[in-house]
Amino acid sequence: MYPVLLSGYSRKYCPNNPEYAVEAINRFLASLSQVDRMVFMRRYWYVSPIKEIAEAYGMSESKVKSMLLRVRNKLKLHLEKEGIVK
Repeated sequence: MYPVLLSGYSRKYCPNNPEYAVEAINRFLASLSQVDRMVFMRRYWYVSPIKEIAEAYGMSESKVKSMLLRVRNKLKLHLEKEGIVK
């Protein structure tokens, strides 16, 4: 059963259905390459510093920063496609 829809929200997502956002993010994470997912999770789930991530994966800090930028952009597009953000 879907929650009551608020004006301007799709049937998939509305403020009364935050589980949909969680599912969408999980689908997004599953679509990433293993290294992109690991770097993204280290930065935004475990709040690891970029320097620490770079050292752990044998990358330069600029490489980590560019990976994170690309993944954030992909996430934004994914959430727009899912109707979660406009």
